[in-house]
Amino acid sequence: MAEALSYALSYAIVSKGLCPEVEAEGRKWQFMGIQSRNRLEWCMTHVAGMHQNITTVPLYETIGLKQMKFVIKQTKLTTVSLSVDNLFNFLKMKKEDTEGEMASIKNLVLFEKNKVTPD
Repeated sequence: MAEALSYALSYAIVSKGLCPEVEAEGRKWQFMGIQSRNRLEWCMTHVAGMHQNITTVPLYETIGLKQMKFVIKQTKLTTVSLSVDNLFNFLKMKKEDTEGEMASIKNLVLFEKNKVTPD
Protein backbone atom coordinates (compact mmCIF):
# COMPACT_ATOMS: atom_id res chain seq x y z
CA MET A 1 0.00 0.00 0.00
CA ALA A 2 2.82 2.43 0.84
CA GLU A 3 4.33 1.76 -2.60
CA ALA A 4 1.07 2.67 -4.35
CA LEU A 5 0.78 5.83 -2.28
CA SER A 6 4.38 6.77 -3.17
CA TYR A 7 3.58 6.40 -6.87
CA ALA A 8 0.45 8.52 -6.47
CA LEU A 9 2.38 11.15 -4.53
CA SER A 10 5.11 11.22 -7.18
CA TYR A 11 2.58 11.96 -9.92
CA ALA A 12 0.87 14.60 -7.77
CA ILE A 13 4.22 16.34 -7.22
CA VAL A 14 4.83 16.43 -10.98
CA SER A 15 1.28 17.41 -11.96
CA LYS A 16 1.30 20.33 -9.51
CA GLY A 17 4.74 21.48 -10.71
CA LEU A 18 6.13 21.44 -7.17
CA CYS A 19 9.73 20.68 -8.20
CA PRO A 20 10.80 22.77 -11.19
CA GLU A 21 14.08 22.06 -12.92
CA VAL A 22 17.15 23.97 -11.74
CA GLU A 23 20.39 24.23 -13.72
CA ALA A 24 23.52 23.48 -11.67
CA GLU A 25 26.87 21.84 -12.29
CA GLY A 26 26.15 21.48 -16.00
CA ARG A 27 22.93 19.51 -15.64
CA LYS A 28 19.30 19.91 -14.68
CA TRP A 29 18.08 18.98 -11.21
CA GLN A 30 14.77 18.82 -9.39
CA PHE A 31 14.82 19.25 -5.61
CA MET A 32 12.28 18.75 -2.84
CA GLY A 33 12.99 19.53 0.80
CA ILE A 34 11.92 17.30 3.67
CA GLN A 35 11.85 18.45 7.29
CA SER A 36 10.64 15.90 9.79
CA ARG A 37 11.79 13.21 12.13
CA ASN A 38 12.09 9.81 10.49
CA ARG A 39 8.62 8.40 9.84
CA LEU A 40 6.61 6.66 7.15
CA GLU A 41 5.68 9.89 5.35
CA TRP A 42 9.34 10.92 5.19
CA CYS A 43 10.19 7.63 3.47
CA MET A 44 7.18 7.83 1.15
CA THR A 45 8.14 11.37 0.07
CA HIS A 46 11.70 10.24 -0.58
CA VAL A 47 10.55 7.22 -2.62
CA ALA A 48 8.08 9.43 -4.53
CA GLY A 49 10.99 11.67 -5.44
CA MET A 50 12.99 8.71 -6.66
CA HIS A 51 10.11 7.69 -8.96
CA GLN A 52 10.35 11.08 -10.70
CA ASN A 53 14.14 11.61 -10.53
CA ILE A 54 13.70 14.30 -7.87
CA THR A 55 16.51 14.72 -5.37
CA THR A 56 15.24 15.03 -1.82
CA VAL A 57 17.03 17.53 0.40
CA PRO A 58 16.76 16.70 4.11
CA LEU A 59 16.52 19.80 6.27
CA TYR A 60 17.65 18.50 9.63
CA GLU A 61 16.90 20.64 12.68
CA THR A 62 20.42 20.04 13.94
CA ILE A 63 22.15 21.93 11.12
CA GLY A 64 21.07 25.34 12.38
CA LEU A 65 19.12 28.15 10.76
CA LYS A 66 22.02 29.75 8.89
CA GLN A 67 23.03 26.46 7.29
CA MET A 68 19.41 25.56 6.49
CA LYS A 69 18.91 28.88 4.72
CA PHE A 70 22.13 28.30 2.79
CA VAL A 71 20.91 24.89 1.59
CA ILE A 72 17.53 26.32 0.56
CA LYS A 73 19.17 29.15 -1.38
CA GLN A 74 21.79 26.86 -2.97
CA THR A 75 19.23 24.33 -4.22
CA LYS A 76 16.56 26.96 -5.04
CA LEU A 77 13.98 24.83 -3.22
CA THR A 78 10.39 25.71 -4.04
CA THR A 79 8.70 22.94 -2.03
CA VAL A 80 9.27 21.46 1.41
CA SER A 81 7.37 18.51 2.85
CA LEU A 82 7.22 18.71 6.60
CA SER A 83 5.47 17.53 9.72
CA VAL A 84 3.12 19.90 11.49
CA ASP A 85 5.45 20.09 14.53
CA ASN A 86 8.03 21.79 12.25
CA LEU A 87 5.51 24.10 10.56
CA PHE A 88 5.53 26.98 13.07
CA ASN A 89 9.33 27.23 13.22
CA PHE A 90 9.63 26.97 9.43
CA LEU A 91 7.06 29.73 8.86
CA LYS A 92 8.72 31.89 11.50
CA MET A 93 12.10 31.38 9.83
CA LYS A 94 10.62 32.35 6.43
CA LYS A 95 8.85 35.40 7.85
CA GLU A 96 12.05 36.62 9.52
CA ASP A 97 14.17 36.02 6.39
CA THR A 98 15.32 39.58 5.77
CA GLU A 99 18.05 38.59 3.30
CA GLY A 100 15.74 36.69 0.93
CA GLU A 101 17.54 33.36 1.28
CA MET A 102 14.19 31.56 1.50
CA ALA A 103 12.44 33.53 -1.25
CA SER A 104 12.25 30.48 -3.52
CA ILE A 105 9.99 28.58 -1.07
CA LYS A 106 6.45 28.68 -2.48
CA ASN A 107 4.87 25.40 -1.34
CA LEU A 108 4.62 23.47 1.91
CA VAL A 109 3.30 19.91 1.90
CA LEU A 110 2.14 18.83 5.35
CA PHE A 111 2.23 15.21 6.45
CA GLU A 112 -0.72 15.63 8.82
CA LYS A 113 -4.03 16.70 7.38
CA ASN A 114 -6.12 17.66 10.40
CA LYS A 115 -3.56 18.88 12.94
CA VAL A 116 -3.09 22.48 11.78
CA THR A 117 -4.56 25.02 14.17
CA PRO A 118 -5.39 28.68 13.40
CA ASP A 119 -2.41 29.71 15.55
